[in-house]
Amino acid sequence: VNSGVGPDGELLFAFSHRQFLEFFAARAIMLRNDFPTEVADTIIRLAEAEQDDVIEMIFDEADAKVNHGARNLRAAVTSRKMSLSPGGLTRIDAILDSGPVRGWWSPDARD
Repeated sequence: VNSGVGPDGELLFAFSHRQFLEFFAARAIMLRNDFPTEVADTIIRLAEAEQDDVIEMIFDEADAKVNHGARNLRAAVTSRKMSLSPGGLTRIDAILDSGPVRGWWSPDARD
């Protein structure tokens, strides 16, 4: 949605629903970062910032971009998660262990 013009004349846009913002953020993270190392580092920062929905969408984008992408990303995140605060660690563990994540993001998921 067009939100007007900024002080420097640039067009400003807003999203009609937060989920659009989260989707485009996840997509930009996947497009602009090396996979899986930089993407995993970004997920760690997002876990600290309580951006769980963006993290889940990044895993969706990983599978769309790379064969077994979510599985590879899960391994990269798992190797970095001990650097998280207790709250961030709780959030990332909840995401990695949640319903669909356990099934097809799991390292031992079937092909």
